[in-house]
Amino acid sequence: MQVQSQTMQQLVRDQVLKDKGSVPPEFDAHFKKTMDEIIRGMPVDEITEAMIPAYQKHFTKSEIEAMNTFYSSPVGQKVLEELPAVMREGAQAAMPIMSKYLSEWNDRMQQELKEMEKSAPKADPKPPQP
Repeated sequence: MQVQSQTMQQLVRDQVLKDKGSVPPEFDAHFKKTMDEIIRGMPVDEITEAMIPAYQKHFTKSEIEAMNTFYSSPVGQKVLEELPAVMREGAQAAMPIMSKYLSEWNDRMQQELKEMEKSAPKADPKPPQP
């Protein structure tokens, strides 16, 4: 959740910077506070229960037990410990690429919409006579 929160903050920050040219000085603190509140209020038990069928669909009981064994091992514990930092650093490295791609994609979609509007048949201003 923390990694996703930081990734979301960076995406929103980049978008605000692109749209407005600057980010308000209180942006980071405000966004972090808001995300912390969202995470604190998250119904984790309900989410976990809702996810169980997906795990049951894709993994056998012995595979789940093997995952539990792995994550209980020293290497598994290191993965759990380091993965948030790896994900955060990876997301930060990927962010400029994703932002550029999404911006280009958005520009392309806007252009395609304009072209569709130009080529769409014009509505007859007079309603048909009965």
